[in-house]
Amino acid sequence: MSSAPLDLLEAVSRIAADVAASPAVVLVLGRPGRGKSTLTRALGERLERESGASLLALDPGQPSLGPPAAFALSSPFSLAFVGSTDPMAVRLTALGELLRLVRIFERARPGAPLVIDACGLVANAIGREWAIRQAEASSATHVVLVEREAELEPLARIFGARRALRLVRVRSADEAAAGSSNVRRRARGERLLAWLEGASERRLSLASTPVLGAPERGLGALDWKGRLVGLLDRDGATLSVGLALEASESELSLRAPAFEGEPAALRVGDAAWDETMKTVGRRPFLEAQEKPRAAAFAIREKPAYHVEPFAVPGDDRSKRAPGFQVHLANGLFGDPLVHVRPLRDKDGILLDLGRASSLPVKLLHRIGLVLLSHAHVDHFFGFDELLRALLGSPREVVLVGPEGIAAKIASRIGGYSWNLIESDSAYGITVSRAGQLSVRAQGAKRPSEATRISSRSSSFPGAGRASSRSGRPRAASSTRASASPCAPFLSGTGTSSRSPTRSRRGSGSRCGPRR
Repeated sequence: MSSAPLDLLEAVSRIAADVAASPAVVLVLGRPGRGKSTLTRALGERLERESGASLLALDPGQPSLGPPAAFALSSPFSLAFVGSTDPMAVRLTALGELLRLVRIFERARPGAPLVIDACGLVANAIGREWAIRQAEASSATHVVLVEREAELEPLARIFGARRALRLVRVRSADEAAAGSSNVRRRARGERLLAWLEGASERRLSLASTPVLGAPERGLGALDWKGRLVGLLDRDGATLSVGLALEASESELSLRAPAFEGEPAALRVGDAAWDETMKTVGRRPFLEAQEKPRAAAFAIREKPAYHVEPFAVPGDDRSKRAPGFQVHLANGLFGDPLVHVRPLRDKDGILLDLGRASSLPVKLLHRIGLVLLSHAHVDHFFGFDELLRALLGSPREVVLVGPEGIAAKIASRIGGYSWNLIESDSAYGITVSRAGQLSVRAQGAKRPSEATRISSRSSSFPGAGRASSRSGRPRAASSTRASASPCAPFLSGTGTSSRSPTRSRRGSGSRCGPRR
């Protein structure tokens, strides 16, 4: 067939005439607001009358069949709950359920045409990849691109080169327009209410019913309410889609249309009903299953004494404590280095600085605080490795150690030559009371051969206080760090025997070349 753009009615006529000659699978692709669903509906209705075709709806965000967060086949009517209004959020589940519905159609309607209404994600690289996988999984014979001003040219080149495919390009109608995100959410809400009309309430045992799609630690009672739920049979096929009403530790109450059989499993996702706005949107799972207490981090529902492996199965160096993930990086008998990650914060914490090469660099890039007990080589050896990982990074790391740690840090850094450091990629170290040091990789000038560290004069509550890059306070001990000579790239905010340049961060000064 010609790849020249066609009008909608002309495209429906030409595709219907071509499909009538042989069994076909027609995949319709297009961005939101281009008239894709209008063309799919017109083509499906015509082919249903003429050839007994079926419609497969693969847009869980704006479904033309069935409830939101699900795929649906018109004949024989079948559902596949994917759990999200965005198929890319559940792409493995989405691809598997697409294959399941295609198999159901092929067994029930051999030789009949199939028209597929794909989702509107086609414009970027992920969307193009998903379009290709839909065509391959469904064994598409025809691909229809509904576009405006050749916006799907990359897809046209890909599909146009495939001998087994016939490409049809359709001009979008001028009056076609995409609705806002609020309009789309309200439309999903209306479709869910229509789906649940006449539905009855059911109760299921959570103790004996497996739950798919939930986070590893499960869902709390409050997290179930309003979430869309897929009820699956023993083979994993979707029996129905319901709305969770309330839950306890052992039982779930939900509202769902009638279906045959008993559910053998449940599938959940991020799709949820908003009772206030009467919409369906994405709702992430709760990080904690109860409200955070007065402490800095939320405590999960599991008992405080319970710990479990979280990194590598069988690796007893990694444990999960309430509110934290804790990893003994070098094992029980290696250099002391403990990586602590608060579950509700992105910044990690290091306890002591033994050999740090045992940690991935991506974890070192996310360190926000280092607590150093003393400067024995096995506790301090990893400082150079941490510093090396931070070079060229905009991160700021606070190091808190015992009295005299400033001089020791100065000695470590002074052992290197920095003559090749570019002026825009150097680092700096700020020294505060208690030997608190802040290593940052931005804004420093090329270092001079000899500079000094000086103590910061800012006060700390009780002992000391400094702010990280995110603005949250960091506690430090009350020991005062004496001013000590240091090597290049050390900066402070007090007086110094030399004349440092002014800091870009405002008050204070920075060591650097003398002007």
